[in-house]
Amino acid sequence: MIKINIMNRKHIFEAQEEMSDVNVISETYNQLLEDSVDNLWKWHVKDDWINISMRDQSQLELEIDANDFSLESWKSLIHPHDREDAEKVWAQFILHKREKYENLYRVINKSGAYKWLLSKGRAVKNAGNEIVYIIGYHIDVTEKYILKEELYSLSHYDKLTHLANKDKLKHDFELIIQNLKASSEIAFIQVDIDNFGYISNTLGHEMGYELIKNFAKFLSERYMKTHAIARINEDEFLIIYEFNGGRNELEKELAEVLHQIKNTGFITDNETRISCSIGVSIYGVHGQDFYDLIKKSSTALHSAKKNLKDQYIIYSQQLGTSVYYNMHMINQIRMGLEDEAFEMYYQPIIHLKTGQLTSVEALIRWNHPENGFVSPDNFIPIAENSGQIIQLEKWIFENVFKQIRQWTMSERLNINFSINMSAKGLVTGSIIPFLESMLEKYQVDPSYIEFEVTETAVFNNIEYTLSVLEKLKSLGFRLALDDFGVGYSSLSYLSILPIDKVKLDRKFICNIERSERDFLLVKSIIDTAHNLNLEIVAEGIENTRQVELLNELNCDYIQGYHCGRPQDARLTSLFINSKNNAYDPIVSHKFKKKWRQE
Repeated sequence: MIKINIMNRKHIFEAQEEMSDVNVISETYNQLLEDSVDNLWKWHVKDDWINISMRDQSQLELEIDANDFSLESWKSLIHPHDREDAEKVWAQFILHKREKYENLYRVINKSGAYKWLLSKGRAVKNAGNEIVYIIGYHIDVTEKYILKEELYSLSHYDKLTHLANKDKLKHDFELIIQNLKASSEIAFIQVDIDNFGYISNTLGHEMGYELIKNFAKFLSERYMKTHAIARINEDEFLIIYEFNGGRNELEKELAEVLHQIKNTGFITDNETRISCSIGVSIYGVHGQDFYDLIKKSSTALHSAKKNLKDQYIIYSQQLGTSVYYNMHMINQIRMGLEDEAFEMYYQPIIHLKTGQLTSVEALIRWNHPENGFVSPDNFIPIAENSGQIIQLEKWIFENVFKQIRQWTMSERLNINFSINMSAKGLVTGSIIPFLESMLEKYQVDPSYIEFEVTETAVFNNIEYTLSVLEKLKSLGFRLALDDFGVGYSSLSYLSILPIDKVKLDRKFICNIERSERDFLLVKSIIDTAHNLNLEIVAEGIENTRQVELLNELNCDYIQGYHCGRPQDARLTSLFINSKNNAYDPIVSHKFKKKWRQE
């Protein structure tokens, strides 16, 4: 017999390789088990009993009956989720009479906690190549495995909601496809919380986090059991929805979830209700690749948000064509700015009582080298969505400042200039410093310039935009509320805004000569504005009768094709310099200098 004094796993296996006598190995191992300083174990295969060193029992805090401990007893300690896989490893080891054994699973200790064990061993065989014993050792890898799980969780799950992230969802998608039934279909349902930024900024970020967590819980309870779900952006979620009832079933579900969202409170002790926009793509119909389907559901979502929100849209080829057109236009706008293809036009605003030209509205026009003049309706919305509106507006502001400087240097200027400012322009932090630099560069009187802002732009982030408007006023600029009646349509808002004028949207004017209701509504708005010391500009004037009625209602200014179409700087300059540049507010054909020419 070879006596081993240094009792560790290395010497056991070295001894096994040097000895062929099973009994000698067994006796050596039993000697080690009695006073082992390592986590050793021995399984007698034929008799089905297991010896585990005292150190192993102590370190793992195992509760073991040393007189009656079989493989089944050991299995009872293994975590239920790991047991089947562990049994397969044992069975394969014995069946194929392998030399080395390795297994990984969790076992429960006396306190009811589970520990991760890496179990390694080697077979001891008899002369007939039958496995008699397996001798080995345990390594407690709990901390390592917990760290591994934490790293996996960080890389595959959203920290705030504990939902899967996009990478994890991609893996889930691949498994779903592998197991998809022939009668089933899959839809990518991309859900976005409408106006989340405004809600979070208004109620506070903590409320915003609560909204996201509760919304995620709502989606999980509705979809997690039979579908896959992930948070893929700040306020965007993606559901891989499996269905077998055709398009009707899908659309019924979309309508139901939108309705339930609107009728569910997601913020504790707060009456705020939300709506959502949804974009959908269908596997096999709109593509098969994970990222391609996300791209198309995103396209549909973008369309839903652009068209009034609170709705679902399923991807179509037409939407795809629209996206490619938008991408093309974004590139063309960039090139247009680089090539100076844009030009400023000016439309007259007439003082109704005197018929005098008192101001012009600066309007951008695009003379495309291939497509000719491109309507602002075709490129301004694209610029707003792409973020190019900031660059475009700065180009507009500088060109108008430059034009004012040129006209004041060459002639006496007695008119004002109105310039539109977008919602993004209002909230970008760089707009005030930029305008200050323009005033310094061109040395123009800011009182000549009036910025027009829309109700929607102002009330998207009321506190911040009010501070921006106050700053514009402090710099000497004038302010007008444009398209009044399109957005929030409340006269009460007029008293809190630091504005000088209200521009009445054309929808109030178009039926004023035919509808008594519209006539009385316009009268009420004009009277209220005057009581607040605000001036009124009526937009969209198309005929003499509208002019006459607005004159009766004491409207201050009028603007529209009936008064004059937008013209380039050269024609505008000619009219400004004319000694007889008045417009007869009642007899339109007496408007001088043919400003209304095509």
